[in-house]
Amino acid sequence: MRRFQLLLTTSQLTIGRCRLLAFEAVTALYEEEIPGFGEIFRMLSYREVGSAAMLSRASAGVVRGRPVFSLPGSEAAVGLALRRLILPELSHLAYELSKPGGAR
Repeated sequence: MRRFQLLLTTSQLTIGRCRLLAFEAVTALYEEEIPGFGEIFRMLSYREVGSAAMLSRASAGVVRGRPVFSLPGSEAAVGLALRRLILPELSHLAYELSKPGGAR
């Protein structure tokens, strides 16, 4: 069995002066963005919290061949992302990143 590493970060990822610093610091490291993650996360969040979901800056990208997920700081948001998006696709993501020419 091959080891696979990923990074999850959490912070207040909504719109606001100081709150964006964590988001900007992490996303600046992305070598490749995974735009569908943020889009689908906001759609799923909308079903749970309504229109406040549009304020989320949740995102995902690849840094040094490893997936990085930037999530809102609430326990519910982290659970939603893990349960509905990250864990179900983890083996597929590992496969795609391990292919020749995959993000490094």
